[in-house]
Amino acid sequence: MGDLWKGPNFIEVDAGENDMNIASIAWGISLGVGLFTFAKGMRQTLKSWRRGRRMNHYIILLWLEWTSSCIMSAVTWCYLRNYIPGGFPVFFTLIFLWCIQLQALIQIIINRIAILMVNRQNAKRLKIYSFLIILCINISVFTIWIPARLQVNKTWIDINKVWDRIEKVIFLVVDAGLNLYFIHLVRSRLIANGLTKYTRLFRFNLGMIAVSMTMDILLIAMMSLPNDIVYVQFHPLAYLVKLHIEMNMADLIIKVVKASNNSDYPDYSGSRSHSTQKKSSKQTGKSKVPSAMFVGGNTTFIEANTDDIELVDRLEGGIQKTTRTEVVVKQTRRSEYDDVASDTGSTRQLQREHFTV
Repeated sequence: MGDLWKGPNFIEVDAGENDMNIASIAWGISLGVGLFTFAKGMRQTLKSWRRGRRMNHYIILLWLEWTSSCIMSAVTWCYLRNYIPGGFPVFFTLIFLWCIQLQALIQIIINRIAILMVNRQNAKRLKIYSFLIILCINISVFTIWIPARLQVNKTWIDINKVWDRIEKVIFLVVDAGLNLYFIHLVRSRLIANGLTKYTRLFRFNLGMIAVSMTMDILLIAMMSLPNDIVYVQFHPLAYLVKLHIEMNMADLIIKVVKASNNSDYPDYSGSRSHSTQKKSSKQTGKSKVPSAMFVGGNTTFIEANTDDIELVDRLEGGIQKTTRTEVVVKQTRRSEYDDVASDTGSTRQLQREHFTV
């Protein structure tokens, strides 16, 4: 099975000392990031399990991403050390794990974006379209990368040198585009409507986009190493870093959603708003009016009851606002009422005396 579809001039990988030093550094960092990510993932999983006794989509995607990245990191290092012989099984395994990494990471990002999308159908379409785009990339890499690594012929090798870079640029664009769309939603639907506490999330996401794109650019740059298979060791490192970013983003969203926008207001559970517009009259009563979007002139506060990782599962309509209107009646003192009644009676008497014919 190991010799299946190998080219007639197939040569096993020969990683030199410098190549192994670079690969070992990448693997060592991957182990460290993997441990930190595992610890954070366990905390989020336990919180989710205690709350609902079930595994939500976010938790499943989280562990798919973590497991595939760690396995790919170990398999690649063993292959470079010649502990595992090259051939179709090992190349297929590497690409299969890489496909899981891409799909899981993109869906985690969209899971975050869906929180701010009012129309659930649009969120579902975004998931499907992104899945199909990444699926096309996955199929193309299966078709090109494996024959090139099996050294079937020089044509496959030449095509792979070009396409391998192109598909990574495509993923970089998709990744950056989704994150920029999230930033746009935070700024246009939250910050622009008075939710200034989300400025922290906005700035943090800007920084994380820079880190994420740096990892993609580093990965593309590693493809120019003399031994062009060494860059594969940087794949799991890049995606473990991206996963850690997404987990920190989930924690930050929870903290920001639970934070009070202004300590002067009472602590309501859920969402609340305080109108900044003047009222022409006052009446007695209280009302709660839920709405899917924010109305200008209101300072809106959004809070969560408990720690929640799967925000999309809980906030079916995205982040929503509940408008709490408190109408106060100012009671008039009896003496003032008598004065008003007296004035009114005098006025009526004057009118009768003045206008009687």
